Amino acid sequence: MNRGAGDQQTFDSRNSNWISRINAIAVGGYIGATAEKGVIVGKLTVSNSVKRLHDLLANEGLPRQAQAAVSVGCLEEAVNGVQFCFPLLWPDFFRTALGGQGVPDSFVFLDACLSASYPALAQTFDPKLFLGYDPTVAGWATARFTKYMFEHMVHRGYSVQEAWDRLKHMTEGAYVVYLEDSILSPVKQGGVYLKEEGAKLQAWGINQQPYYRINNQVFWLMRNARWETQDVNKGAEALERCYNLFWKPPGKPPGIGEPFCTSGTLGNHTPTEKEVEEARFLVSGKPAQPAGRFVLR
Repeated sequence: MNRGAGDQQTFDSRNSNWISRINAIAVGGYIGATAEKGVIVGKLTVSNSVKRLHDLLANEGLPRQAQAAVSVGCLEEAVNGVQFCFPLLWPDFFRTALGGQGVPDSFVFLDACLSASYPALAQTFDPKLFLGYDPTVAGWATARFTKYMFEHMVHRGYSVQEAWDRLKHMTEGAYVVYLEDSILSPVKQGGVYLKEEGAKLQAWGINQQPYYRINNQVFWLMRNARWETQDVNKGAEALERCYNLFWKPPGKPPGIGEPFCTSGTLGNHTPTEKEVEEARFLVSGKPAQPAGRFVLR
């Protein structure tokens, strides 16, 4: 389990710009601590911890380049005068372990603070979809967000983008529709507000292209397509048919013989071509869009 993602910054004094910002993952295996005044606490010093880690990685046959990308970091804030230290895995560790190929057909969710503050980790994994946080996130919130995301994605044909967007809608006060929506209630505990924490969850598609929010009309079209038939492709085709026959400018009323197309309009708004294409894509994956789509089932 990830504890968090740290960052390394290099300062260029010539132009006063940060020229390198690279994330590392702090893994959850506690390896030692140091006191504020340099007094050793526990059995491992930081230097001994680093040596033990690298010896272990060497024994496992890990390439030298990956070994060099493992270090140790300590929490900035001391607890009762003690700074706790954890292994840090830098992008080269994963890049080497994955043979430089990444995981292009996968979904990567780094449930850790700062994991989406910079694109280095996302670029290293190069997944079909990447989720992470920018900047830090409260543990009470992210525990609910993670559970909600996967509960929503188990619905057949429901994409990560849809789950991510629905999560944000729920933290912003949307009505409960799905059983899992109750996971995000209450929306506040102590000084933690889910709306503020949910805004930190970033979603990037292919080549780290940011995902867009789904508007109400697109959500309504998706709902109708799924209610029309259990075959997502036929539902998407039904949307296309309605657009070509009735919604396409200048448009004409569908009439009582076309209940599906009649119900597709939300209020006085007639679905646009872009909205219909987005709904078809999110339901069936077609027509393809640059950021891509990922479903579990």
